[in-house]
Amino acid sequence: MFEVQSVDYAKHKFFNIRDYGAVGDGQIDDTHAIVETIAKCMEGGGVFYIPTGTFVVRSSLIFKTNYRFTITGDGLSSVLLWEFDDHLIVILSQDGSELSHLTIRDFAITSRAVLKPLDKFAIYAQDLVQSQIEHIIINSNDSKSSPVSSGIAM
Repeated sequence: MFEVQSVDYAKHKFFNIRDYGAVGDGQIDDTHAIVETIAKCMEGGGVFYIPTGTFVVRSSLIFKTNYRFTITGDGLSSVLLWEFDDHLIVILSQDGSELSHLTIRDFAITSRAVLKPLDKFAIYAQDLVQSQIEHIIINSNDSKSSPVSSGIAM
């Protein structure tokens, strides 16, 4: 469906959610481990990495920083399973200034629910400029394969 582009991780601090306890089996709640990974990544920026697996998320993942960072995965085999009715990924600056040069790429967001509230988004980014979001799939895994109602807001 899409080609995963390689990232030179040697140039950046690398934060793998499995290193902080995420399991990725589609059953166990991985929220706490993912939030811990985010906290470490936000201390100075870097690469927030979602490896192959299905990672259950039950509360918003808030990236609040003024540092440049990347959220990346291994393509369609890296899945965040969105199991609540609020924004999934929220990106904010610490001081209200614009955030620039961020990259979000190469993973899937799946919901077990057919529809989310119309004012809740899979990715919500405030004051994001000169950044890229690419190769992100947002869908529902219900029997009808319905799309999730709200995708990306910037």
